Amino acid sequence: MITIIRSRGDLYAILGQPEKAKIDLEQAAIIFYQQNNMATYEKVMQLLRELGR
Repeated sequence: MITIIRSRGDLYAILGQPEKAKIDLEQAAIIFYQQNNMATYEKVMQLLRELGR
């Protein structure tokens, strides 16, 4: 499920819908952090920084 949320966030970013992308990527980041998956958490946080969070 989390992969779907992250993928959807990536797709929104590509489609030029950064606000929707940020919502999904923030959700994904929280879950990756809770799962102690720091490598993927950092990747998602980098995407958020690129979107101007």
